[in-house]
Amino acid sequence: MIRKPDLDFDEQARLLWARLNLDPESHRRGQWNPIDPIWRHPITKGIIYVGNQTAAENLSLLQSNGITHVVNCTTGESRIPNFHEGALKYYVFPVCGLKTTTSVFLLKISFPNL
Repeated sequence: MIRKPDLDFDEQARLLWARLNLDPESHRRGQWNPIDPIWRHPITKGIIYVGNQTAAENLSLLQSNGITHVVNCTTGESRIPNFHEGALKYYVFPVCGLKTTTSVFLLKISFPNL
């Protein structure tokens, strides 16, 4: 039987962060962060974040991360309000079939026409 070499999971994590164009050292670490980057555009440096209700309620947190647009994916009984209409541009994208969805996708948009 041929044994496969053990994977270096730390190295695999570093490769994943690189593919997402993110620096894992530049963000807080913890089990329950209110907001986390999940992708950075390699040219414009625009960032897609995922956040929870704590982040959605906190305009200064959103602005300190350069967030100008929010895609609210919550629906039904778990729907999170668009707390800062007027200060931020909101898009609603209700995720069907997930009654307990509580995430709000937060976008830092670097495209002036959006």
